[in-house]
Amino acid sequence: MSALAPQRRAQIAEQVQLTGGVRVSELTRLFGVSDMTIRRDLDSLARRGLIAKVHGGAIRADPSRRSQSGLSKVITPSSAPGRMNTPNSVAWPMQ
Repeated sequence: MSALAPQRRAQIAEQVQLTGGVRVSELTRLFGVSDMTIRRDLDSLARRGLIAKVHGGAIRADPSRRSQSGLSKVITPSSAPGRMNTPNSVAWPMQ
């Protein structure tokens, strides 16, 4: 892992908390890294319970939806019936 990765991940987590969500495509342009690098960053943050991954990006982790393993529940097309995902869309959790 690059020395820059922890700083980038901290900025990603902060951005998610400030705005409610981020897109992989926005983050690749912002940081000048590949989409796979951003996806690895999102995986790491999601494992730590700091964000919840969704199709195309990430949203704030909902502490009330955490499983016993500490991982956030991820909204998927099958867990959000009646919601259609299109390319580059983000599936926001239903409140």
